[in-house]
Amino acid sequence: MLKKTFPKKGKDYSELKSDKYVQRWLENISSKTHNQKLAVFQKFLNFVEKSPEELILEHSKDLTEIDPIKRSNIAKRQLNAYFQFLKGEHNSLNSKMNSKPISHNSARIKVYSMILGFYARNHVKIQFDRGEIPAEEKKGITDKVWRNGKDSERISNEDKKDWLKKIYNQFSTAKNKAIFLCMKSSGLDPVDLFNLTISDYHKGYFKKYSICYVEGNRSKTKETFQTFFDSEACDALYTYMKERKRRGENLQQNSWLFVVDKKNKNGEYRKMFYTRFAIDLKAVCEILELKNITTKRIRAWFDSNVKKGLDAELLTVSERMMGHKTDITAKYQQILKDTEEFAKFYKDEIEPKLLILGRSEYVKKINEDIESLQNTIQLQAEKITKIEAENKEMKKILEDRLQKSEKNMQKMMKIIENLQKDMKKQILS
Repeated sequence: MLKKTFPKKGKDYSELKSDKYVQRWLENISSKTHNQKLAVFQKFLNFVEKSPEELILEHSKDLTEIDPIKRSNIAKRQLNAYFQFLKGEHNSLNSKMNSKPISHNSARIKVYSMILGFYARNHVKIQFDRGEIPAEEKKGITDKVWRNGKDSERISNEDKKDWLKKIYNQFSTAKNKAIFLCMKSSGLDPVDLFNLTISDYHKGYFKKYSICYVEGNRSKTKETFQTFFDSEACDALYTYMKERKRRGENLQQNSWLFVVDKKNKNGEYRKMFYTRFAIDLKAVCEILELKNITTKRIRAWFDSNVKKGLDAELLTVSERMMGHKTDITAKYQQILKDTEEFAKFYKDEIEPKLLILGRSEYVKKINEDIESLQNTIQLQAEKITKIEAENKEMKKILEDRLQKSEKNMQKMMKIIENLQKDMKKQILS
C-alpha cells in the first residue's frame, strides 16, 4: 500500500492552523506537506506543554537579554531534549519517555529541520554553533549487487536474464507481468511509467516492429526521455488491456496505461500506485530468495545493457532513453530526428540485448489465436441469441393461433348446442 505522510483519519489540525505563528510558518510551503509538518509540531507542543505563541515569546524574550551569560537558551534546550525523547532516551527537560522511539536520523530531521523551521520563518532564529546539532549517522554502503540464496551468492551478469525471466514467471497477474516487461525494456521508473495513458501507447506503437515509442519528461528531474517498450512488453500490454476489457472496463484514450484493480467510489479505476509494484516485486524476490533487485536496479540493468557495444557518440542516445541530461551529437540528431529511424535502431541494436523470454513470436501467435477464438465465441453467442429470439417469436405466434382455434372451437360447440336444442323443439312439436 502507498505509504501516507498525512495524519491518521480523525486528526484535525484546524485549531493549530488558525494560529498566526503557524500560518506564517506554513506560508509559501506546499500544502501537500502541511499535515505532515503539523503532525510533527503538534507532538512537540504536547512534549513541552506550550502553545506556538508561548514558544515564540519566551524565545524572543530570551534573545533580548543583553548579557549572553544570563540567557537561558530555552528554545535550544527544548529542541535538544525533544531530540533525546524521540530516540527513546531520558531527556534533560522533563521525565517523559517515548514508548515508540525512532531512528537517530529521523529524529534529527524532525527536530533540527522541521521544528527549527518554525522559529526561522517567524524571524526568531535559534543559533546553533558548529557541532551543536547532532551529526547525521552515516549508513553503510548500499549493496547493489544482485544476490541469491541463503549464502547471498553473487549473480553474474550472464545469469541476470535468467533470473529476470524467473521473476516474470513468478508474477501471478497480467498487470505485474506487463509492468515488469515495460520497465526492463524502457528503463522507466514506476512513477513515469504510471503517468502514461493508453493514448501514449497507441500513438507510439510500431506494428511493423511490434514495439512502442514513448516520450515525456521525468517527474524527478524534468529531463526529457525518449524510449521504447520491446515486443515482449507490447505483447504483455495487449494481454493486460484485453483482460481489462473482459472485466467490463470502458477503455478510453485518456485512460491510464496501468490502473489499480478496484474502482473507487466514483466508479473509476485510479492510476496505479508507484509503490504497489515495488512491494509486489519485493514479495516475488523473497520467494525466489533474491536480494537487491529493486525497480532502481532494473533501471540500472537496462542502462548497462543498452550501452554495451555502443560507440561514444551513440551513448548520448542511451542517456536520452534514460532521461538523463546529455550533449547533442551529430549521431544523436541523426537517430532521434526521425522516430521511424529511432525505432529501427532500437529494434536492431537495443532490443536483442533486453529480451528475456525467448518466445515473443509464440506469445504473439497465442494472443492472435485467443482473439480469434473470442471472436468466434462472440459470433456464436450472437447467433444463439438470435435463434432464441426467433423461437420466442414463433412460440408466441403458435400460442396466439392456438388461442384463436380454441375460441373458434368454443363458438362451434355453442352453435352445435343451439342446433340440437332447435331439433328437440321441432320433434316435440
